[in-house]
Amino acid sequence: MWEWTASPFAPFPGFSPHPYRDYSAPWFDGRPVLKGASHCTQPRLRHPRYRNYFPAARNDVPAGFRSCAPG
Repeated sequence: MWEWTASPFAPFPGFSPHPYRDYSAPWFDGRPVLKGASHCTQPRLRHPRYRNYFPAARNDVPAGFRSCAPG
């Protein structure tokens, strides 16, 4: 499952936009980062550091959160 993080979706140092400029740069607006993958993610894109930028209001993204409770 994709995991919401507390960090904003922002460019990494040295970022240069893809020629298709609407791919990521327009979404550097403070929305939270989704990290990881889900069962819907193509295997070649599954990586723990893979980031996505879907807004939290979307209900068609298989995203969730992890919680830790003292045991």
